[in-house]
Amino acid sequence: MNIRSILAGSMLVFATAVLTSQVVKPTNQSSPNSAELQALDKKWAAYATPNEHHKVLEAKIGRWNATLKFWIDATSAPDESKCISDFAWAMDGRYVTDHTSGMTPRGRFEGMGYSGYDNLKNRYVSVWIDNTLSGIMYFEGTYDAKTKTFTYASETPDVEAGKYVKNRWTEKWVSPDKFVVESFMAGKDGKEFKCFEVTYERAK
Repeated sequence: MNIRSILAGSMLVFATAVLTSQVVKPTNQSSPNSAELQALDKKWAAYATPNEHHKVLEAKIGRWNATLKFWIDATSAPDESKCISDFAWAMDGRYVTDHTSGMTPRGRFEGMGYSGYDNLKNRYVSVWIDNTLSGIMYFEGTYDAKTKTFTYASETPDVEAGKYVKNRWTEKWVSPDKFVVESFMAGKDGKEFKCFEVTYERAK
C-alpha cells in the first residue's frame, strides 16, 4: 500500500465519520465515490512525482571544491575560505542534499541544505542551516534555461538590526564543472551590494 492510498483511505474514513456524526443529514451530502478518490489520487501523484524541473538539479550531484567570500559592507575586503561540498539525491530524486564543511577565518564551518522543486507552487525551493546560524533559511526561486541561472528570494539575519532582512541570490552555471552563487542585500545606505559569493568547481 502506497502513501497515496493511505491518504485517500484516511480522507474517506474522515468524511464518513463527519457525515454519520450529524443528527440531521442533508440529502445532497454523500461520501466520496471511487471516481473522486481516483481523481484525487492522480492529482496527488502529479504533485509528488519528480519531473523535468527536478532533473535540472542533476548537474549538482557529486563533490565540489568551494571558495567562499563574505563582505561585511560594500567597502570592506572579503573574508575568504575553502570548503568541500557534497551533493546527493534524496527521497527518490525529489530533493538534492548539500553538506558543506571547511575552515574559515572564524573557525570550523559546517552547513547542510535541501533543494527541490515544488510542483504546487511551480517554484524551486531550498532550506539551509549551518553552525553560524540558529535559524533556518528558506529560499524560493526560478530557473532561466537560456542563461542557466537560478534566482532566489530569501531573508538573512541582520544581527546588528535585530531582524531578518530581504536578500537576493543567484546561481549561475558557467560550465558543467563550475557554478557561482552570489547573494545581495541592502546596505546601510539602502543600496544593494554583494555580501556573499561561493564559487564551486567540480572535484577531479
